[in-house]
Amino acid sequence: MHIYIDGEYFAKQDARISVFDHGLLYGDGIFEGIRFYNGRVFRLQEHIRRLFISAKAILLEIGMSEDEIVTAVCATIRRNELVDGYVRLLVTRGVGSLGLDPFACKKASVIIIADKIALYPEEKYQVGLKLITCSSRRPAPDALSPSVKSLNYLNNVMAKVEAIHGNAEEGLMLNAQGYIAECTGDNIFVVRDGKITTPPSSAGALPGITRDVIFEIAGEIGIELREAELTKYDIYAADECFLTGTAAEVIERTGATFLHPYDNSDVIAGQGTAALELFGEADGLDALITPIGGGGLLAGSCITARATQPNCRLFGAEPTGADDAARSLAAGELIPQTGPNTICDGLLTSLGKLTWPILRDHLESIVTVTDDEVVEAMRLLHKHLDMIVEPSGAIPLAAVLSDQFKALNRIERVGLILSGGNIDPSKLPFKR
Repeated sequence: MHIYIDGEYFAKQDARISVFDHGLLYGDGIFEGIRFYNGRVFRLQEHIRRLFISAKAILLEIGMSEDEIVTAVCATIRRNELVDGYVRLLVTRGVGSLGLDPFACKKASVIIIADKIALYPEEKYQVGLKLITCSSRRPAPDALSPSVKSLNYLNNVMAKVEAIHGNAEEGLMLNAQGYIAECTGDNIFVVRDGKITTPPSSAGALPGITRDVIFEIAGEIGIELREAELTKYDIYAADECFLTGTAAEVIERTGATFLHPYDNSDVIAGQGTAALELFGEADGLDALITPIGGGGLLAGSCITARATQPNCRLFGAEPTGADDAARSLAAGELIPQTGPNTICDGLLTSLGKLTWPILRDHLESIVTVTDDEVVEAMRLLHKHLDMIVEPSGAIPLAAVLSDQFKALNRIERVGLILSGGNIDPSKLPFKR
């Protein structure tokens, strides 16, 4: 393991800070916990923005820009050769004196740890957690805002001790007025009569990044979600409740099963029906070309093609700014996606453990194209077919029009899978 400390990397056993660091002496600092999946960091910009807001709130000058922090986080993940895992990003006030004076610290210290994490056993994500109410209370918001992710987590630690002693995985924390604030490291949501309620920040709840995502999802699928003060009665009377946190992810008591959006055998099989429909409409294709992000659609298409049209040549289409699949195919081994930069925002994920061997064994090649070529393909689709296709969906046409594809021999009939119309017609990247 390589740990980032102030611009340098150290092996785990060599990573050290001064005993005079104010983060150690007084808990004087801030932090963020950040997840990454398949080489893609979850809500990285939002985490870094919150870090800087916390720093501003406690008059802490980080000494690096937001972009520099983003770069350092991604570089640390790559340095540790991780695909899935967790980042703990810490900023301390730095080295000072034994006195409390924060201005004795001349320079803040930035520490980045990237590793794997498992807060709860896997089965708890399926059957739920045991939850107890703790006597340790959240600090009053007017004493220390819950929006500041301070290094001083002693009250949360003591609540966790209570939970463990009570043979529970989590502890419910109340504020000074007896209203529910949050759990020891998670936000809490209560479901009753098809409606969701969660405590507001004024009750002591951290405005979590994953919490915000729940608000977004609820709005998209039409579920009412509101902030309101909750009591222990609301927990007892709930139909169900669930916890969210970047480290904890989403823990629920419903027994639901997580279904991966692309690295799942049933999903791959289902996505393969797109190619099946295409072959039913256009038999005898020389080639099939499909967008590639996580690889579910293309893997399913490969399986379908080999079963129904074994002579059809198979290609993937990928942006040059997110070309992990092309690099993986060239190297003969899975290379995770890191730091993607492309207009094709649906193709930013890394290949999955199930999709990669399918693509490795069946693809002839992967054609990479620039964002400008993708925009031109979008324009042509709109002009000639009156189709509004998002960049990730238009990329197969961009690939077919590229010099790389034109140089191939014995290809006359080409099938393209154009997946995705998720784009605002008023914000098209070309003139209509």
